Amino acid sequence: MLLARLLESAPAGILRKIYEEIEKKFAVPIEAVISDKQRNIVNSVKDFNPNIPHVYCQYHFLNHVAAPINSKDSHLRTTLQKTVRSLSLVQNEPTGDKEGAITKDSPVAEIFTPVTEELKCAISARGNKFNTFAGREMYLNLMHILSRLEELQTNDLPKKVVRSFHALIGSLKKLLNSTKPIYEEQCSLLHDFQWLRAIFSHREWSGDRIKKWVQKWLSLLHKRLELASMEHVAANLKWQYPSHAMTVQEAWLQWIRLEDSYNDGLYCAYDDPDLDFTNNAKEQLFHHSKAHFKSLLGRQNIGRAYQSRGGLYAHLIDLDYSDEHISSVLLASETPLIEANRHKHNAQYTVKRRKWRIREEETGNFERFESNLQALKNQG
Repeated sequence: MLLARLLESAPAGILRKIYEEIEKKFAVPIEAVISDKQRNIVNSVKDFNPNIPHVYCQYHFLNHVAAPINSKDSHLRTTLQKTVRSLSLVQNEPTGDKEGAITKDSPVAEIFTPVTEELKCAISARGNKFNTFAGREMYLNLMHILSRLEELQTNDLPKKVVRSFHALIGSLKKLLNSTKPIYEEQCSLLHDFQWLRAIFSHREWSGDRIKKWVQKWLSLLHKRLELASMEHVAANLKWQYPSHAMTVQEAWLQWIRLEDSYNDGLYCAYDDPDLDFTNNAKEQLFHHSKAHFKSLLGRQNIGRAYQSRGGLYAHLIDLDYSDEHISSVLLASETPLIEANRHKHNAQYTVKRRKWRIREEETGNFERFESNLQALKNQG
């Protein structure tokens, strides 16, 4: 890192002076710039030297492309979690460990405890922006639970258990049917998104070849929109907020607009091995340092504290910023931490982390539920 500076604002003129300062201070020319395509940065680079390549961060581009998918996934996740938690069997699940044998007099909620635990595992899915989508995983998990429940036999079971069993199946079917449209929309967009990611993943290809394949990807979107008689010329498209209510066609339009907006700097890194494709790693370092300031100063606004002290820690950027070493890193700096206003930490209870990959890993809950049902059948 050659220079770190915190700015209240960063208009193009100020950024250009920083570029000139770097060249003057280190006596080397700036040969390329990588950014997330903020307008002030784009304008500053053009004003400074329009002949140097300006790489637009591929991570930020893909993040924008994935925004409609993540919006739909977030809505799907919220709907599934809220509905499953509102089921009477889940709400009435007994607390504590039940070691007694299941009998006909046992509460229905106690008999169904393994199933409710499996449902909680199903809606505990976690994801990330590009590879795993929590809402989609929850939907597939609930489909898996429903299919396993439908395989079970309810002959010779008490009527109260049969009623609850069929009510649970009916509730899951209703939930999955009501959320099926948004799930299918997400799957449709996800297929196209993964194809685009696969194209960008060929780091050994030239920029022209990558661009050619992206154009093939875009031509497919154009053909679909033509069939729907929708405007699809990039210059005529306007930005639209990526909400779960966005249609698949509207998402395609935003993708066409995005590629046209990023076109100038999206492919040049493929032709120069010295250029990075993204600046995301460097941004994460700064975000981590901000997080450590927040852990020291508590949940107060850390903006001014970071502005006044953050630059002093720029030389520590290559050190180990893990939780176990951060205190020694900060204490080793020249800035005293007397003003850090350390807050007392409140004790927290441990949180049970459930296994949510129930389609790949057996949790044992269905085996326990079948054992409960068999115990009831054996009692006649």
